[in-house]
Amino acid sequence: MVQQFYDGGPVEITVDKSLNGIQREAFDQYLVYKTFEKNLGIDLTAIPIEIGHADSKNEPGIQAADFIAGALHYYNRTDDDTFSGIIDEKVTLAFDYFKGPQK
Repeated sequence: MVQQFYDGGPVEITVDKSLNGIQREAFDQYLVYKTFEKNLGIDLTAIPIEIGHADSKNEPGIQAADFIAGALHYYNRTDDDTFSGIIDEKVTLAFDYFKGPQK
């Protein structure tokens, strides 16, 4: 069963501003391409995608995503759930942008 979470507004994606101009443009194009590729049955031409690049020092959302990614990476590398255990019990729905809802 496919669930859709589109609310009618633009899809806003904010990523860390660590890439230079050419890499940033290539990343943006890749992200848009993958979005269309994974959602071929959905008319995405009507859904505007806004990609912003921000300094993680000023973006708490990016800092939180970095912590989560780091905790999961540490767990997968060491099998130690010290950090991933902090967030695991608080997650009720995991949403992979390309694979959809999970958990």
